[in-house]
Amino acid sequence: MGLIGPNSICKIQMAKSKNFIPKPVYPGGSKAMNAFVKKHLKYPESAKKAKIEGTVRVNYSLDQSGRVIKVKAVEGPKEGGLREEAERVVKMLKFDVPKERKMRVQYHQHLDVNFKLPKPKPKSKVKSTTKISYTIKPASKTDTGLAPSGRKESQNDRSNDSTSTYSYIINW
Repeated sequence: MGLIGPNSICKIQMAKSKNFIPKPVYPGGSKAMNAFVKKHLKYPESAKKAKIEGTVRVNYSLDQSGRVIKVKAVEGPKEGGLREEAERVVKMLKFDVPKERKMRVQYHQHLDVNFKLPKPKPKSKVKSTTKISYTIKPASKTDTGLAPSGRKESQNDRSNDSTSTYSYIINW
């Protein structure tokens, strides 16, 4: 029974027309769209101060040319300005819409925008301080206590000695 009947042709046409209306795509795919959102997203200062994190779901509509025309944040933290920032970034998106059958269609999609507080920068190590002190005595005397002339050292010789004390403080 190798004949193709009318029911077989109808099934083949339905399989072909599964994507009757082609969906818009972001140039470069989802990775490029995520990179765009990450690049343009600015964490609101009020949300940073209040330590607000979360995921904002944004519903948006595209016109036939791929421009975002309607934006509404429907889920996510209401305070801190996260919804407004997510809407601002989604409005900047531009999609490629395949042109087929010359139809003018609006597309409705959603995007989840994640807000996560930046990790605090590690504190710098505690500076340590080292103090070095040393004293320099003149080298004209020998270890035996004899004066340079070879005679025993007297009290007057000791008073004429000039010693120097130095101190260094090293911060590191």
